[in-house]
Parts: sequence; structure tokens; C-alpha cells
Amino acid sequence: DRNRYYQFTAETPRRQPTEQDAEQLLVRAEALLRKHRRWSLLTTRWPVWRLLDRLGAKEVVNVTSGTSWFWMFVFPHRVRSDGLISNRIRATSKAYCLQLFQDEVMRLAAESPSRQLRLVEAGPHIGDCMLWAASEFGERIRALAVEPVAQVVSLFRRSIIANGFEQRIDLRHAWCGSEPSVPSTGPPSPASVRAAPPPIPWISLDSVLDEDIDVLKIHTNGGERQILDGAARLFSKHKV
Repeated sequence: DRNRYYQFTAETPRRQPTEQDAEQLLVRAEALLRKHRRWSLLTTRWPVWRLLDRLGAKEVVNVTSGTSWFWMFVFPHRVRSDGLISNRIRATSKAYCLQLFQDEVMRLAAESPSRQLRLVEAGPHIGDCMLWAASEFGERIRALAVEPVAQVVSLFRRSIIANGFEQRIDLRHAWCGSEPSVPSTGPPSPASVRAAPPPIPWISLDSVLDEDIDVLKIHTNGGERQILDGAARLFSKHKV
């Protein structure tokens, strides 16, 4: 099953198969239920439970945050960490955002009620923290988020558009570090060049930031040192 809702891949969204299984299963379900109106249907090998689970895993959630709320697109499955996090958001209607981050942003906002806050996040996943901040503080937030994984970028960007946060959150689809580290494997074949998706660019924080930063949040499961190395000038010239 190559559907992106059931198997996490590194393919870009335009190269992924279309999500059509729910519609197809509904058509099959109606036909089968009309034909066999017995409890024995529930013990067959037909994917009844997968259908019910898929229909119960909604893709967009109305997330509440204090006195505000926002729409958030999540993975409509319960598989692996992406599905578990999305399932938690569905169940609680709360953003999966570290409380320490929220407390710090709220403290800074209270200390300087008229100042715009500059937030930066490397590895935002589907955007919980930046969406929360943009919803909670509105135009007082100016955020930059850098994420390399196409699937989560796609969901995060849909959330940004759905909430009208384009002017508050600048989302970059890129690797964040110091210098790109790409192994040399010789010249690619013409066939591999045609089949390969567009390369994901590398950026350093030094290349995109030249100002004071109120909060820098990094969650990259091992790439934190490279990201900090790529922000040496930022730390030497500005308050972070």
C-alpha cells in the first residue's frame, strides 16, 4: 500500500498516489451491506475495520488555544509517530506544542505588549507551535519555519493558508544546517535524472536571518549541532 496516509515516504506530494481509497471503500461497503445484511459480514476478510478507522481519522482539526482557535491539517491515520501525534491532536483538539515554548512566548509577549515577536523554528513538523503562536498573538508574531520533509510541509502549508497566516509564518521547504553534506556517487544516469524529484535546498540560519530573535526552537532529532553551526554569525551579532 503506497498511499501516503498509510506509509510515510520521502516522495514529494506531486509524486504520491492520489488518496482515493476511502471513496472506493465506501462504494464497496454500500454494495456489500445491501447484499449481505448479516452479522457474519463483520468476520469476513473484507476491510470493514480499516474503513471505519479511516473515516474516523479526520484530516483537519479545529484546534483550540486559550481564547483563540485555528484549523490544523494532520495525518489521517494512526501509524508511526506521525499518526500518533495526529491522533492526539484529533482527540484533544490541542496543538502538540511544548509547554515550555508556549510559556516563554507568553512571557515575552506580556513583557513587551506593543513589540512584534520574532520566532524561528527548525523542524516544525506539521506546525503546531508556530500555528499556536500566530493564532494566539496575531500580527504580533513574525515566524520563520524550516522543514525538509515534503509531507509535513504540505500539511503545514495547508494550515497556514486555511487560517490566513501567510503574512505571519514564512515556511521554507529546505534542509537547515551549516554546509550541505551530499556524498559523491559519480555522474547520474539520464534515467535517474528524469526520475529524481527536485532537490531540496540547504540553507543556514545565517543566510536568512540578520536580526534579533526572541525564540529559536530546534527539533531535528540529531541535526541540532549543524543548525547551530550555521548560525554562528547570528549569535555573534544579535540577541537570540
